[in-house]
Amino acid sequence: MLRRGLIFLGSDDSEGAPALEGQALSVGCRVELVRKRSPWGKRSDLVRVIVGADPLRADVLLTGAALMPEHARFYFHPEKSDTTDFRPLHPGCVRVNGRVPETLEWVRLLGGEELALGPLRFRYEELEP
Repeated sequence: MLRRGLIFLGSDDSEGAPALEGQALSVGCRVELVRKRSPWGKRSDLVRVIVGADPLRADVLLTGAALMPEHARFYFHPEKSDTTDFRPLHPGCVRVNGRVPETLEWVRLLGGEELALGPLRFRYEELEP
């Protein structure tokens, strides 16, 4: 099974202390994209991972300034590396390589893209085991 993740690059917010699952995020930290909490039927071959600040729904639970309960979603096939799609859920809350996608726009991720989720910056990658 392929593993996908985010590498934390830093925060543009000097006042907030970003955290993952309540633990401080440090630059270079690997955040694996794994479904933990969100409801998702088994009818699909895809995995959906929600990134956000809602402790009941977010699979990747982040805290920090300007993070929405469900900030964005990743969809991918667990065995294929060319099928990761990314979808922001709120207007202007995400940047991909500096570009602000439209709300609910599908963005294909190939690896190496810089994603800004609110003030938090990450690089999307396939992770080594």
